[in-house]
Amino acid sequence: MRCLDVSVVTFRPDLPLLEKLIASLAEQAAGQNVSILIHDNSPDAETTSRIAALPLLQPGEGFVRVDVRHSPTNVGFGRGHNANAARCTAPFLFVLNQDCIVEPGALGQLLDFARNDERRVAAWELRQIPYEHPKAYDPVTLDVPWVSGAATLFRRSTFDAVGGFDPALFMYGEDVDLSWRLRAKGFRLRYLPKLDLRAWLRRRGVEADYREFRPPGKERASALLDAAHAASADMIVMGAWGHSRITELVLGGTTRHLFQQSDLPLLVAH
Repeated sequence: MRCLDVSVVTFRPDLPLLEKLIASLAEQAAGQNVSILIHDNSPDAETTSRIAALPLLQPGEGFVRVDVRHSPTNVGFGRGHNANAARCTAPFLFVLNQDCIVEPGALGQLLDFARNDERRVAAWELRQIPYEHPKAYDPVTLDVPWVSGAATLFRRSTFDAVGGFDPALFMYGEDVDLSWRLRAKGFRLRYLPKLDLRAWLRRRGVEADYREFRPPGKERASALLDAAHAASADMIVMGAWGHSRITELVLGGTTRHLFQQSDLPLLVAH
């Protein structure tokens, strides 16, 4: 059985949106042995009580353990996650922003990927949809120079090896700092750009097929057209939503509109 601790730090959260995050985790928690820890930095302890009273955080609703704590003072993002981490021991720690929603099926795929990855990989960042972080990453190895604290799975042993987030950083930049310290210890970081995209598109009525194309020179265009014809695709998107940030900046607005407005079969080619 997989074991996972989910860490969320809140501050005056939008409770309906937070409930959507919790629901997106609860519906995927079966068989995963998932615990959820919430560190609430809100000034009013009543907010913490309302969080703890959310229906999906009650016993028997999907999580093996629920731990909601109120902080007497706002200790910030990194220290909040460190406080959660100090109260849990699963081999993987999933750090999430309070306003995220995890796409259907992504949790199991993420854990499978991490469990089968090499031991010196310390963290796996999920793509943020529809706007991903403007960062470079290797499209073959998926190595990335830093991972975002918004939605990243950490190998707990490596998180502990570098002392977690730097408590001196109240908010912003603490994920970059942690990434730097992990890489300085020889660990690798990965970005998983494809994990959430198919589900996100499918929920908008768009059937998409991800394929990699590596034919040399002029053969690339012919290979793409042949593949699109074979798949009965009505649109090809090359490079968008992937490792080519420049292409995404050019095509991103158009493809995002098409994703939301169209039910056409779509071929996403990298």
